[in-house]
Amino acid sequence: MSSNATVDRGAEASSALDSLRELDLSTIEVAAVPEELLGDLLATATRVESQAAALRGAVLAEADRRKTALRTAASGTDAWAVEFTGDTREMNAGGLRIARLLEEKYHATRDAFAAGRVTKAQ
Repeated sequence: MSSNATVDRGAEASSALDSLRELDLSTIEVAAVPEELLGDLLATATRVESQAAALRGAVLAEADRRKTALRTAASGTDAWAVEFTGDTREMNAGGLRIARLLEEKYHATRDAFAAGRVTKAQ
């Protein structure tokens, strides 16, 4: 990959991250949503939740692939993630295991999860 392509991809990733940081779902006044839209709002919230969980897993898997924990003196990716997620090392380890399976073996499920077509419970 050329250095220009790397810079472009870095800029795209930075822009996407900024957009995620600005996302604030707490601004939705659920009490003001018309009854006929509540089902659609619930479905949309479920899709967003699935996409966020898929993104989280992908980030864990990428940090593991890059061996980020080694450069930060953490004992592993699961321990490294505690600082950022607030979850226990064990919870992060479970998420990382699932993320690895989705990346390595269950591609169709990974894609459906990332698109918000399936949930963690499924």
